[in-house]
Amino acid sequence: MARFQTEAEQQHISLCEALDRILNKGAVVVADISISVANIDLVYISLQALITSVETGRIFANQTRNDHQVISKRTGSQYDQAV
Repeated sequence: MARFQTEAEQQHISLCEALDRILNKGAVVVADISISVANIDLVYISLQALITSVETGRIFANQTRNDHQVISKRTGSQYDQAV
């Protein structure tokens, strides 16, 4: 008798494959922490982390830099001189 796989079983990947995907594509982790007493916020912390390989980060940085140069040429802004 044939056994059909569930969607969760079909999407099962190993830790090594998951780490490879994260390093090749990158992942952003965002967390907001709020400490409050009696519904009054005392401390608010916003955390953002980018997880990627160095090579992927360089590729994205170059793409972003090129995008800013194109935008500054179109708008005539002085962004490139400031950076």
